[in-house]
Amino acid sequence: MNRHPKHMKIGSIISRAFGEKAIFDYACSGGSYRKQQIPLFADRKKAADTRMCNVDIALINGNYVKVIIEIEESGIIPTKICGKFLTSSFSKYLFHYSLGEDPKEIKNCLFIQILNDEGLKPNTKKRSQGEIIKEKINDLSDMGSINGYVLLWYTDIVNDNEILLKAISRYL
Repeated sequence: MNRHPKHMKIGSIISRAFGEKAIFDYACSGGSYRKQQIPLFADRKKAADTRMCNVDIALINGNYVKVIIEIEESGIIPTKICGKFLTSSFSKYLFHYSLGEDPKEIKNCLFIQILNDEGLKPNTKKRSQGEIIKEKINDLSDMGSINGYVLLWYTDIVNDNEILLKAISRYL
């Protein structure tokens, strides 16, 4: 049984639309040959001390990472949401075996965060809280290597894949 069904669903949508431009981590890959962790680094030195985080999906255009996607299946709390964004914004390079020895630079990149809203209580304030977080992040004057942030909800994407695909297409 798949432990990450939401990751697999989003991975499938991205794979169909963007194919070879996408690199997927284990949870999103569904058996793809490009499956491994997707580590981001603070500088061109690939080492434990410069490794900032792993992300779920990266989309490459030429020599640049143009879109980073992070999927949160559980624990929709501000610290978790902001933490992955912040460590990604500190990152300047992506190393991945499928890209050879040269890293891809993260520059003018879109960060998309997808939050699982299935199972939330009917009167939850999580969507409102998400909107506040999105506004606060986009108000930052310096987001490092990231210059755009989009927060999307899983059920919205399942109902209309285009909201995700249009956001990505603007950066590729």
